[in-house]
Amino acid sequence: MKNIETSNGQENLISVIVACYNVSEYLRDCLDSLQTQTFQNIEVLMIDDCSDDDTPSIIDDYAKRNANFIAIHNEENLGLSASRNKGIRLASGNWIAFVDGDDIVPVNAYAAMILSAINSGSEMITGFVRRFDKTRDKPSYLHKKGIIDEYKNITIEEHPELLYDTTSWNKLYSTSVIRENHITFPVNQTYEDVSFTIKSFLKSSGIDVITTTVYRWRWRDNTNASITQIKNEMPKYLDRLKSLEQVRSTLMDNNLWHGKLKNQLLFKLLDIDIPLFMDDIADADDTFIYAFQEATIKFFREWDLLDTPLIKLLSAKKQYQYFALINGNFDFLKQLSYGYTLNGKAASIERKNRNIPTFHTPASLKVGITKVKYLNDQLNFAGSLQIGKKSPQHFPFKQEIVNVYLENITTGKKVKINTFTRPFTIFNFHLKRMTPPASKFSFSVNPVKYVEKLGLGTYKIKIDYKKSKSSKLLSVYLGQPKKGSGSVSTFTNPTGDISFVYGHNTNWETTIKAVPTSDLAIGSTKLPTTVTDVKLTNSGGLIISGSSSEINLTAKIQDTLLPCSFDNNGNFKLEIGSTFFKNYFNQSCKVNFINTQTGLTILPSFKITEQLLNNSTLSVALSINPAKGLWVRPDVSIAPVNNVQFIKNSNAVSLQFEVIPSISTEKLNATGKIELLSSDLINRYLNGGTTAILGDKIVGTIPLGNPTQLNVLSGKYHIYLNLLDSKNISYRFKLANINPEQLPVQNHSINKRTNSTVLLDKFGFLKLNINQTRSWIDRTKIRRGLTYSVLYPLMRLLPLKKDTVLFESLWGQSYNDSPRAMYKYLSKQHPNMKFVWVLKNEQTPVEGPAIRVRQMSFKYWYYMARAKYLVQNTNFPNQYSKRAGQIEVETLHGTFMKVMGFDEPHFKNASNRVQKNFAKRIGRWDLMSVPSDFMLKHGSTAFDYPEKKILKTGFPRTDELITNNNTDYLASIKKKLNLPDNKKLFCTLPHLGQQTKFLILN
Repeated sequence: MKNIETSNGQENLISVIVACYNVSEYLRDCLDSLQTQTFQNIEVLMIDDCSDDDTPSIIDDYAKRNANFIAIHNEENLGLSASRNKGIRLASGNWIAFVDGDDIVPVNAYAAMILSAINSGSEMITGFVRRFDKTRDKPSYLHKKGIIDEYKNITIEEHPELLYDTTSWNKLYSTSVIRENHITFPVNQTYEDVSFTIKSFLKSSGIDVITTTVYRWRWRDNTNASITQIKNEMPKYLDRLKSLEQVRSTLMDNNLWHGKLKNQLLFKLLDIDIPLFMDDIADADDTFIYAFQEATIKFFREWDLLDTPLIKLLSAKKQYQYFALINGNFDFLKQLSYGYTLNGKAASIERKNRNIPTFHTPASLKVGITKVKYLNDQLNFAGSLQIGKKSPQHFPFKQEIVNVYLENITTGKKVKINTFTRPFTIFNFHLKRMTPPASKFSFSVNPVKYVEKLGLGTYKIKIDYKKSKSSKLLSVYLGQPKKGSGSVSTFTNPTGDISFVYGHNTNWETTIKAVPTSDLAIGSTKLPTTVTDVKLTNSGGLIISGSSSEINLTAKIQDTLLPCSFDNNGNFKLEIGSTFFKNYFNQSCKVNFINTQTGLTILPSFKITEQLLNNSTLSVALSINPAKGLWVRPDVSIAPVNNVQFIKNSNAVSLQFEVIPSISTEKLNATGKIELLSSDLINRYLNGGTTAILGDKIVGTIPLGNPTQLNVLSGKYHIYLNLLDSKNISYRFKLANINPEQLPVQNHSINKRTNSTVLLDKFGFLKLNINQTRSWIDRTKIRRGLTYSVLYPLMRLLPLKKDTVLFESLWGQSYNDSPRAMYKYLSKQHPNMKFVWVLKNEQTPVEGPAIRVRQMSFKYWYYMARAKYLVQNTNFPNQYSKRAGQIEVETLHGTFMKVMGFDEPHFKNASNRVQKNFAKRIGRWDLMSVPSDFMLKHGSTAFDYPEKKILKTGFPRTDELITNNNTDYLASIKKKLNLPDNKKLFCTLPHLGQQTKFLILN
């Protein structure tokens, strides 16, 4: 049980020192992030260092509005270090944190750090950092090397990688440690953080490393760059070298200038510190380059680095940079800074002619996870493993030696895993972006089996690899999961007292944390909050009850705060009304518990199990993850079903079942319908099937399709029953509680490439699974790749079909919008033409004579190569290459009531490559249709498209508003939707994911 208590009788007050100098552009964002911290026991010391912008007035404003924000104005400009040192002297808290006025602190940062500190008793806590600006947000390169895994109560001697973590502001420091050891920032020096953090690491009794992002470090643009971002000024380089000297001196003073710490610092300065300045040397003048060379060689002599073998461990680029710098080849050094190409025959010949030796990047293992699954108490992994870009050879015999270990990085213990296998391959044929077959592997491991031998802690999977017996040993930790590889929920040992939490560290290496289940609970007292019971009320509400010693316990669900009530014995009760749940039907909602006094999130322990609750109006599925908390998924009441079977009649396949509803069938209207809703909430069939009353039962029938047309497209569907009684009162049920023994035969075929299955989820809900497969030529990535790379270019040599029009809407997702309107018009006015619709699912219903083709299939590339006319509303993919004579029409799926084209942030702030590809796609258009002068003007500028190619013909999709604006058509729509024919209607047409609603006007 993690908890926040008082430390040595004092409150856990954090003094946050914000040194500010001319940061008015960013300061409010910084201070707002401190103002909204979930851990609220902080004081913020805002120190203005004689800024000449609006910084002074901003900190005064925050001080007036917040009692815990204190404005301090230096009488003279002292510099960053002196301002921070002043803050240390003025701090009231027993913890100190630093923030730069242009950066941001994530909302849970101080809560995460203080929790770690109090739980472990450590005197210093450091966390992960991300870098950001207007367009980027990515992990800090520096901190990815220093903060990889989570540790408690460690020392820098045990973990030399902390030498990379030399920024002051991603940490909590014990105030007493800082003051008693007289640790201060060196004045009048850039990179002042380095000396301060190293001394703090050494003097703190215990360091915690957490992988939670606790700081967001801003990249400033070039017009307002911070002092550490400017890399071509000699004083700053000398300050960098001076900071390294200070680190060496500190390590020597503590008798630590040896072994791993010494080697780590030497490698870091060669790999990070000096290259920081060499990479920007192309923009520097010759005076700087000569001075830079002189200072570096002097530094190398003093540190005995001129002939160090450590340089050979660097990347090839850095080895070339040091060669050029030491040998005075400044032209080559500048070329490297500009991005000189190191690979290729031409580059090799050029270097040989210039007497430049060849350097190589050291070999490294490349690993990736393509699939992970926890099944039958085993973690099953599939992935790829090879050296760099070279896949191994297994024919005629295998030479590689692979050993896999489950390693506890906390204790250093490990056990060997003997289940590693490779598939046998003779031909290693694959497409460029595919995993080479010879690189694939699979293995399984049961961490529960080894917990007694390895102990509690963080497990990682280490792979030792040799290409052959005589080759060098290479090692890598398993990780780098591919998109869609899967995830694993927390699992426990048989007794439930030890939990195993699957995840990844900051370098995306796989971690399995073996921890006492009780330690997963988080609170602000020693006694954990425990959920003991969850039940539904007769009125359709939910009551969660348990025990807690939290003073102000509140639940937060979907941004709504719901207070908990307490009795005199510390038992709490949380009531969630039925009205609240009805807004979130079929959505998983997390129940977050919060102590509103401290602002901390409380993670309870559980004495309940995952279950399905149900009454006459509501069902709630409860999901419990000891490491993540309680999730509820509300929905309508369930209706039990049985006799589920597939029926085949005249080549058409249907799913049939019986339901006994909770209301008398005598009261029901004869009409009812079945609704299908896909698990991903994308596909929804409001009229997916029909019902018939048979005595006290209801027989439901869902037509699935026939050999030529599916009625239900690929996906997994929940099944709902919608009924009306004689008074037109509606009842809706979700089908569940079927007897598994009565499930029909799996994989029932609907047509040649489609089969259907009925299954149960873990709560007993009935699910219909429709699985479509591709045609033979499109079934594998290799075949689809060959179609595009080999057959498509050949098909482009065939003559264009002048009578063929190809349509696509919303990237192939739908048959709708202006392309549909144009297709309906053309098919009626020009029936002799040939029409092709491109769809993600070729079974999507399309009226009329159109040929339906699946996106990226063989037929797709055939018609993309041969169709004369191409009509779309969202652009075709980059891979398509337009032919001379083809005419592409852009119909736009949106309007300029929103931002479009290059004005859209995604493209406006995108990389040069993304913008270039977008411009290329726009350049393929021959015509663009718009409805007005306003859109003509804005369409031209937003897409950088010539006005002479824009047709002001209106949007074809809106033609129906004119052509069908008549009494007969309106009456037919009302009848179809069961709406009163004698009333006026107001229809809302919302954005995707929301429900269309009709308002009946009296």
